[in-house]
Amino acid sequence: MGDYKKQKKLVTSITSCFFSIIGPCSTEELCIELNELFVMIFRDECKAFVLSIVDIDLDENALVVLTKIMIHPNSRISMLCLLNNNLTELDLCYLAKIIEHPDNKLTWLELKRNQLVNNNGLIKLYTSLRNQHCKVNKLTCHSSRVDANTMLGLSETLVHPYNKLTDLTLENIQFNDTTCLIDLYKSLRHEHCKVTCLRLAESNIGNETMLELSETLKHPTCRLTNLSFYTNNITEVGMDILNDAFKTPYTKLERLDLTGNPIELNMNSKLYKDIIFFYKLISLELSINVNIHYHILKKMNDIRDICLKIIRFVWGLSTKNVKCNIRRLPVELIRKVREFLY
Repeated sequence: MGDYKKQKKLVTSITSCFFSIIGPCSTEELCIELNELFVMIFRDECKAFVLSIVDIDLDENALVVLTKIMIHPNSRISMLCLLNNNLTELDLCYLAKIIEHPDNKLTWLELKRNQLVNNNGLIKLYTSLRNQHCKVNKLTCHSSRVDANTMLGLSETLVHPYNKLTDLTLENIQFNDTTCLIDLYKSLRHEHCKVTCLRLAESNIGNETMLELSETLKHPTCRLTNLSFYTNNITEVGMDILNDAFKTPYTKLERLDLTGNPIELNMNSKLYKDIIFFYKLISLELSINVNIHYHILKKMNDIRDICLKIIRFVWGLSTKNVKCNIRRLPVELIRKVREFLY
């Protein structure tokens, strides 16, 4: 408990912007800390706008105090971070009540390292995001099992006119089938959907849904500018499909993260013959094996043009300053590019 007390003393300063309660500790101790925070808020002595509760299970008493804190008129807390709390249906229902309250100021909700396996609770949480009093525009959900009904609840929220979500992160999600993912992609092209940043990380996503995603990116009302598929199972086939989305003027995507996917580009890759993909992006994160050699360049009609494209691709020398992360670039290609540069 010594470390906990020391941490508590550091983070409960009334001049701090952060109020963190880091376990392990009992629910009784958690209630004591939350009540202290509530007293400071009641007296308008707390300027914290971030509340973080880590490695502590929340019982109903703690949830009642947390709700009082979040909906008090003097509360400035706009970010709530719950990490590794074993959230239950009851926890998610209380969060939904907070979100729906007219006096809440919550704009950023992080539920990380929580096994969100209760679909009824998730549906209740997603439904609250379409309430007229909801202010949440950034949501992170980690480790949940998504069935058709749960994804339907999220999709209906994204297309609701009261929805304010612009930044959505779903990490380590177990999608029951590709239909759930396709429904999510379709909701992103709705005129009321405001999501500009979508992260689907560590969720075993492959090439099967890339065609539907490409159609979404090409849709005139899709607002996505930032897309991350960190550590999934997308290959160069999926990249080729996504490449087609950049041939329309409606695609707004600027940043794409495919780091940690099993992508290996070779001389037959469509991406090196049709490189529109790289011109429209500002940032492209890849962790791939590039298998392209000088003899490929010999077969192409305009060596100078191809070298320029590869320079822009690898070194980020385009007018939009594309940032790329590529490993294992062939020595011969590097030598040829350097000859062209110098």
